[in-house]
Amino acid sequence: MKTYTLLLLFLGFFAHQSLAQKVKIKNEVATVDGVEYVRWKRDIASNSVSVYELNSDDEIIFMRWMSYNTSPSNDPKTRVSWVEIKFLSEDIKCEINSRGQKGLVKFMLENNLIVDGKLNVEAAKKVVQKYGNNFSDNRPDSVIIINN
Repeated sequence: MKTYTLLLLFLGFFAHQSLAQKVKIKNEVATVDGVEYVRWKRDIASNSVSVYELNSDDEIIFMRWMSYNTSPSNDPKTRVSWVEIKFLSEDIKCEINSRGQKGLVKFMLENNLIVDGKLNVEAAKKVVQKYGNNFSDNRPDSVIIINN
């Protein structure tokens, strides 16, 4: 029985791995499994990313890493971090838990935010409904937000 269970776990792991998509960000283009997905410009000074349609200069999404401490001390255990996502053409935004650049591309994929290199407006509205702005809405009034 143990062998059968291990075999199922092993097969499940590899089935999951085969479905995983390989994301790369190079030369201001995010690719998924070697296919161009979106133009991706990271601004280290403002700790943000601008996402553009593939074949134009239209910025469609702006993402910024944000954080605050819940105590006066600078203890990392009291730091709350998230990513603010603004869908510029729709003037809507939401916040999700913090993740790296590739994680953000995967989030966009999982939520079908980009279709044929353009913003999927219905998917963007659904993401905003799903995730809201819980991080900034729940911060204490006396806290100052710090751009990481």
